[in-house]
Amino acid sequence: MIPEISIVIPAYKAVPFIGRLLSQIYAQDFDKDFECIVVDDCSPDDTPGAFRKAAESCPPHIDLKYLRNQVNRGPGFTRNEGIRAATGKYILMFDCDDEITPDCLSVIWNTAEKYGFPDMVVGSIICESPKVGQSDFVEKGLPDYVGTHEEAKALIIDVWSIPQTPDNKLIKRELFESHPNIFFKEDVRIAEDMCWTFYLAKAVNTMALAKKPTYVYKLVPTGLTQTNDGELYCKSYTIIMDDVLKHIDDPCREGQLKLVKRFYWAWVAYNGKFNSEYERAIRLEGGHITWKERKPRLKLLMHKYFSPKRYINYIKKHLLKMPVETKTR
Repeated sequence: MIPEISIVIPAYKAVPFIGRLLSQIYAQDFDKDFECIVVDDCSPDDTPGAFRKAAESCPPHIDLKYLRNQVNRGPGFTRNEGIRAATGKYILMFDCDDEITPDCLSVIWNTAEKYGFPDMVVGSIICESPKVGQSDFVEKGLPDYVGTHEEAKALIIDVWSIPQTPDNKLIKRELFESHPNIFFKEDVRIAEDMCWTFYLAKAVNTMALAKKPTYVYKLVPTGLTQTNDGELYCKSYTIIMDDVLKHIDDPCREGQLKLVKRFYWAWVAYNGKFNSEYERAIRLEGGHITWKERKPRLKLLMHKYFSPKRYINYIKKHLLKMPVETKTR
């Protein structure tokens, strides 16, 4: 029988986390068939042993699988391996160091069912990091459902609305078959999810939002997003910008350029000064402030650290030498 959902979990140095996440998956109140695929990116610790121990308590109704890369390949390749191995109607990605609520699967699946099983359902996320900002869809006034490609595309690429991470997004597996660009870029080690978002927006025609929080995003010190490797940041963002600028299309051309602007800001901010000041400002407010309070602080810091002239010159230089797509998907 084809499972309704394939959960894909990339894992690296996951000994402290994988057992916790798998136990939360085992405890789900979801009554449909689903599979869970853990892909170990050649972890140097005993992630295989931690997985085997956690697998001992896996309920019989869950098809649990374990894959391991022969060498370390990075998050993009690792996620792709899980997606390629998936057999479910929908794919749902989790990061191994995050947490989910006991009703995560049922809330997201019921939302999909309510709106006629759209291309994608985006779950609400609680963020424990002051850097990230909570995806409170109710507070942001976002719709429950959008039924056209243009509406979905505009919402997905709006960095202030939908989280750019692949986590907690229920996506039809057939989209990966019909739109190969939404596989992750395997030569990008940082922000591969932001580049992925750019192409995901081209593939989705219908989308629903699950307003009840089902996922807890955690920022752990050992995570790849916490690296201070400036060379790695520069290489990744340069690849991303050079690629996406070749594929700006209609509709939502302006929104796509805004997303590129975000890539540019991250590129020039790799030294961490901007992120450090933003984090410090939010922590002084107690960490968990509302989105309305958070957004103006972020804009003030952006104005302080980034010159619009530098960004405009960069975009003009690249748009002049790069072909631009005219197709609408």
